[in-house]
This record gives sequence, structure tokens and C-alpha cells, in this order.
Amino acid sequence: MRGVLVIGSSSPIGRAIGRAFAADGDTVVGVALEEVDEPAFTRSLVLDCASAEGAEAAVEAVADAAGRLDVVVLAAAVMPVAPITETTDAQWRAALDAVLGTAFAVSRAALPGWPPAARLTAARSSPSARSTPSSPRRDCPPTRRPRPGSKGWSGSWPWSTARTASGSTRWPPA
Repeated sequence: MRGVLVIGSSSPIGRAIGRAFAADGDTVVGVALEEVDEPAFTRSLVLDCASAEGAEAAVEAVADAAGRLDVVVLAAAVMPVAPITETTDAQWRAALDAVLGTAFAVSRAALPGWPPAARLTAARSSPSARSTPSSPRRDCPPTRRPRPGSKGWSGSWPWSTARTASGSTRWPPA
């Protein structure tokens, strides 16, 4: 049984991911910016994981519920749906923070205690691989195709908690 953290658990993809892990017998903690009523989640928290405090609280919640953290799923995203000339700086920063800020803060909070086989998975929807709905060109192909037999668009990277000679943590491992 693994300890699983799903960031963005209020989205349809976040809920589906949570259900899949729970069906395998894993302990799943869901985190979102709003309340989520999903039985698959052992705990459901309202936190902003783009902040250090929110990320640390989420990681601690999984450790408390499962005794360990083995998998982090980043399924949170914000996508401005306006032409770039109409997208505000605040909208752009919110989108970057939801994706990159969350990935950074959660990774930093989780990495020190992760076992060698731990995984970070970033989920994305197929529209993220194409141009936005307001873009004049909508026939852009995805930049990467899913592997045959895969269950959608995602990437998974093993994280090494081994320390280098300088004392830093390697990521991703060689």
C-alpha cells in the first residue's frame, strides 16, 4: 500500500486519478483550492500548494495518513482562455503558479523524506498540448504522443534522494 498525494483533486482528472489509486488499495490524500467530496480520498484538504506552507501541510497529511509518501500527482492547472493581448499579468502569474509554483513547492517539501522508488507524476489534459481555444490556429499537433498502451498524457520521473559529494540532492537521477 502506497501513500499518494493528488494535487488538483477537485478536477475531473484529479478525482479519476484518486479513484484509480484507491482501487489499488493505496492511501490517497486529495488537495485542492476548494472542498472535494470524493470517497476515494482518505483525506481531502483545502490548501494552496504553490505556497511552502500549503505544500508542507499536504506532504505531512500523507505521511500521517499512510505513514509514507510514495507518489505525488500534480493535476492542478489554470489556463487563461483569452488572447495573449487580453491576458492580464495576474492571470498569467496565476497559471504559472498553479503549475510551476506547485510543482516546485511540493517537490521541495516531499523530496527529503522520499524513498528511492518514489514518483512524481504530472498529469495534463490534451488541450494543454494544443493551442488555446482563443488561438486562431487550432490544428497544432501535440508535442509528444502517448506511448502505446499508456493511459493518457503524463510523465513520471524517479527522484533520487541520494546526496552528491557536495551534499546536494540529484534530480532527476542520472
